[in-house]
Amino acid sequence: MGEGGAALAMIVGGVSAALQTEDGGTVVWLGFTAVFIGVAGIVGGALARGSPRAAALILPLTGVLGFVAISFGWLLAGPTLIVGAVLAWFGRTRTETGPGTATG
Repeated sequence: MGEGGAALAMIVGGVSAALQTEDGGTVVWLGFTAVFIGVAGIVGGALARGSPRAAALILPLTGVLGFVAISFGWLLAGPTLIVGAVLAWFGRTRTETGPGTATG
């Protein structure tokens, strides 16, 4: 979802730059930035099972940063990443530590 929004932003920015309108090049760079933010979101989603705390940090960060970068193009991906962070946080397993528990 986010990668599609980033591609759309790059296309719109490219057309805008070709027509020599104001800030066309900026939109292209924000689209490229959104691609990298989307990849970071994918990495955060992949970490949800093995390291839910890291995923709970990465996912909402990418959700918000993507929306800052390409706004409307991130409308579906941003809330989905934030919901994924909440699910990763509340879905983590708690380990028992204390007297009588094996550590190894």
